[in-house]
Amino acid sequence: MIRADKSIITNIIFRVHFMENDDFFSTVTRMMTLKLFAGILCITVVLLTALPGISLAGDAMLSVFRIEIDMTSSGKNKKSGPIRDFYINGGKNHGLVSSMVLDIYRKKILRDESLAKDFEVTIPVGQMKVIRVFKEVAVARIIALASPEDSPVLEYRSVKIGDYAVPRRSRDTSGAGKVAKGVKQKTDAQGTGLIFSSKLLFGLDEWRLRAEAKAALTAVHDMFNRLKNKNILVVGHTCSLGREKHNLELSRKRAQTVSDYLVKTGGIPKNRIRIEYYGSRFPIVSNATEEGRMKNRRVDIRFLSAT
Repeated sequence: MIRADKSIITNIIFRVHFMENDDFFSTVTRMMTLKLFAGILCITVVLLTALPGISLAGDAMLSVFRIEIDMTSSGKNKKSGPIRDFYINGGKNHGLVSSMVLDIYRKKILRDESLAKDFEVTIPVGQMKVIRVFKEVAVARIIALASPEDSPVLEYRSVKIGDYAVPRRSRDTSGAGKVAKGVKQKTDAQGTGLIFSSKLLFGLDEWRLRAEAKAALTAVHDMFNRLKNKNILVVGHTCSLGREKHNLELSRKRAQTVSDYLVKTGGIPKNRIRIEYYGSRFPIVSNATEEGRMKNRRVDIRFLSAT
């Protein structure tokens, strides 16, 4: 993203125009004039970044960057009630078409006081549908928002500027094909991934793989071979039952078991795979019911760009 730095612009212009033989009054007058010019130039750059059809950002990730407001001839907003329409920084040149559904996500930093560490998580916000498409931008409308059960740590429950947009078509571009029962394929702002139910992979409170789990994990090998230049992140999660210290260790052992199996049997280089583990800290649904706790007991496998 281009950022207009007023001090830098002023300094550049001043160095070009300043003459050593100027008297003090001329120098001060010139500096004030140049600072005013630099301020106007900064405002112009900022305004240009917000205009439809003009893209000053080099980000490949689609994101929400402006609210769509429909004005009357008198300058009043035609629409009343909650804001529903937003500009997306991608258009026809990015493969967006009218009526395409976009999944919306938000990145959030969560603090784990017990580990004195910050974690960046991606939270589902809802879905939007493209209603107008231009060459470089599109206008999309909110059609659904995530429930508190789907996104328990989401504070602002609507789309806002800075959220990420992932076209639904990307779900079918990985070439991974069908996956086993108990495995869910997911595409979001972090990339493509697989979610494995812990019930499929492990016995109760265990970290040794079930026999049927080994067949299901072949989906990881298949995706790794199809998705070029990707690294693998294995993340262990548990539900909220039991002590958190025990859950954290259990999630670590399960993530490590899956990682070791993939390296040993799938020919995946050890330097291309790593693990993370969070115990019960990041549920995807409420832990109030057994059904919810079963969904939260999981192993996420993410395919990340190799950098």
